[in-house]
Amino acid sequence: MDAQILVGLLVLVPFVAVLLLHASGVFTFLSLCLGSVLATYVAGDANTVLASARSGGGLATMQWVQLGLLVAPMAVTILLTRKKSNGVKLVLSATLALIAGALLALLATPYFSRALQADVTATELWHQLDSLQTAIILSGTGLVLFNLFSTRWKP
Repeated sequence: MDAQILVGLLVLVPFVAVLLLHASGVFTFLSLCLGSVLATYVAGDANTVLASARSGGGLATMQWVQLGLLVAPMAVTILLTRKKSNGVKLVLSATLALIAGALLALLATPYFSRALQADVTATELWHQLDSLQTAIILSGTGLVLFNLFSTRWKP
């Protein structure tokens, strides 16, 4: 698969899924952040458990465990929050899902094989995302906080 297409898919799949399912972009972004924490701090233990359950293991298994832990919370959240956004909330959700997709591309790339990492990081789209990394994180965080503070809390 062409690396440019892979990066584009990583960015667009969460956006399209949130848009089609009317899911919550706020929770999608937050669950991707949770997935990043899981991939960083839990993947080692999860890989040890998987390696003891089957023969082999190694680096390839660790990369798949990390990718799974990164993506699984976001995928489950999109499915569980379907039909939660309409109207203006759907526009905000779609925007946050696009930002989450860009962040997914940035976070997933280190978990690819070395060859795929080299191909991905050589693309123009990757360079644009990498240069916008701080803006992606801050805009996603700002929109999440805006949504949380503008939502009317009911006791």
